[in-house]
Amino acid sequence: MTKTVDFDAPLTEGDLDQLYREGKLPRAGMQHLLQLIAPRNLWGLWADKLSLVVGVILVLAGIVFFFAFNWREMPGWQKLGLINLGLVTCLVAALVRGLDSVAGQALAIGASLFVGVFMAVFGQIYQTGADAYQLFMMWAILILPWAILSKSLAHWTLWLVIAHIFMVAIWVQTVGDGFEIDVPLAIVGLLAFGVQSFHAQKHPKGWTAHKWFSWIWLFYSLTLTAFLVGAWIFKLRYGLNIYSDPFDGRLQDIAGLIGIVLHALGYYFAFRLFRNLVSAQIWTLISSILTSTIFLILFAEWIFDWGDGGLLFGGLFMAAVVAGIFWGGIKFLNLHEFVGIPAKENENA
Repeated sequence: MTKTVDFDAPLTEGDLDQLYREGKLPRAGMQHLLQLIAPRNLWGLWADKLSLVVGVILVLAGIVFFFAFNWREMPGWQKLGLINLGLVTCLVAALVRGLDSVAGQALAIGASLFVGVFMAVFGQIYQTGADAYQLFMMWAILILPWAILSKSLAHWTLWLVIAHIFMVAIWVQTVGDGFEIDVPLAIVGLLAFGVQSFHAQKHPKGWTAHKWFSWIWLFYSLTLTAFLVGAWIFKLRYGLNIYSDPFDGRLQDIAGLIGIVLHALGYYFAFRLFRNLVSAQIWTLISSILTSTIFLILFAEWIFDWGDGGLLFGGLFMAAVVAGIFWGGIKFLNLHEFVGIPAKENENA
């Protein structure tokens, strides 16, 4: 049974191939449309953008190493003056090139980095006594308008990284230790993934229509939720005592349960709401690793106690179980359909 091409949905390479085989599309037209859907020079465009990003990073690294090498010999006014010069230069150049260009966005990101450098150097010169979390808090607040105006996912990535460092720093410096901090971090990461994916779904040609951002933050968030669940299972099995935990472990059970809920929310986002294949693959991979880890936590000690051959047979048995878990993850993934991926047809129909 031949699949009918849905012209109300975005065409895929399979749709073009089917139209060509049915004689409804000439070869030249198929090749032209293929170039639009999956351009052959896509790697060149990525290489061009990557070269620009690497160039900006190297320039900023050179500035940092210049300060580090000449730190003691330079007076305070000179340090702050050069940093301000770099900040203003990046801002002016970004406005000249325009924030709708890759170069303009890279220069705006450079200006945001200079803001943090200026605040750190100012605090060291005048010994303001500010805590580290205050530095990152003010840094995030000051560059937030630039991130909004730039409409750049790379700029938002920088802002989110700074905001995460602020959250970790204020937790460590004002609260204490403990893995409960992973709960708000995972929530922020899932929120970034959800907001970007929702906006890209509503505006497929907008500035948020770049999947790398959602994949990075989904992977990050699910890694945190998997750690929360794994640490909670480990605590239930063996006990977990963190010396500087201000809550004496009272919130560990709650954090583990919230981790399960957030991990399930990640499944809903990847498989049900946005139905993105790569996002679903990320969830399946991390879930398979988590399931394997839970199995090892619960049964490794018992398996390796199988007499003299426990190490060999236990290792083989656990390898087989882990392989079975990953095989099951692949089968579970194949049960779902995703946007832009045509469903498999019944060849016997």
